[in-house]
Amino acid sequence: MDYFKQRRAYRKLLTEELSLSLGQNVLYRELLDYANDEGKIDEQFKLRNSVLASRTSLTEQGLSQARNRLVQEHLIEYTPGKKDKTAPAYKLVKLYKEFTKPLGNSLPASYKPVDQVVGSSVGQVVEHSTLLLPDKDKTKDKNHSPASAEPHVDFDKLFEYLNEKSGKHFKNTATNRKLVHERLREGFTPKDLQTAIDNVTAGWLGTDMEQYIRPSTIFRASKFEGYVNSVPRVAKPQQSGGKPQRQEATPEWMQAGYQTPKQEVSADAKAELAEQLKELEQLRKGNKDVDTKTMA
Repeated sequence: MDYFKQRRAYRKLLTEELSLSLGQNVLYRELLDYANDEGKIDEQFKLRNSVLASRTSLTEQGLSQARNRLVQEHLIEYTPGKKDKTAPAYKLVKLYKEFTKPLGNSLPASYKPVDQVVGSSVGQVVEHSTLLLPDKDKTKDKNHSPASAEPHVDFDKLFEYLNEKSGKHFKNTATNRKLVHERLREGFTPKDLQTAIDNVTAGWLGTDMEQYIRPSTIFRASKFEGYVNSVPRVAKPQQSGGKPQRQEATPEWMQAGYQTPKQEVSADAKAELAEQLKELEQLRKGNKDVDTKTMA
């Protein structure tokens, strides 16, 4: 199987017939590139789910759904593995046909065509490139550089910008750079990277989603396009002429540290209080004498 012909046939299917999600497309491309790199583009090969999930940024459920769709569309053949024993197996379905030109009458009568023996144990190893962008056959261009198809990004500045917007401290690691490279190979631009960061931080900071602001979330294959095109949350200004909200001051007695003020009692007030107590005591004694006579 020819890597370039397979890739172009797949791209034509995407353009004219198939409607695959981003995750399904990423999964097929990873399978195609892996088979080519390992020299197994015509053979069945095994690949663990954890490896595929890591390379495609798909969840276990997302990987299963994407794989089922590729099988239904007759793009791949899939053989389930056994847990903790054997990895699942894949085989690419050839998407193009070979056309041979008929032999002309100018060949000598003694000529006998023979079958062309081509070994299939070694695949055609080529550099990876995006399947969704037009490219030329690299075997005809010795000066072609794979890096020229991908926009240049200053990763130090990119992650400094992410840290500035999120208030966190992410590092320029190989794992984080790999996520960015994958998005660039899909056709996204450095401006899209900045836009996704702006939209996510504007919408998630100060909410329960703030804990998920990280490169693995923002640059995830299945979500990145949505983050680029999302509208960040912006507080609505108060309409002029509207009824202002009532702002009541907190009472002094509700404030922290409040103590009841002590009041001085005047001499006149004390004398009046003593007189009232004396009258009450006399009333109490009078009532007691009346009760004693009644009982006698």
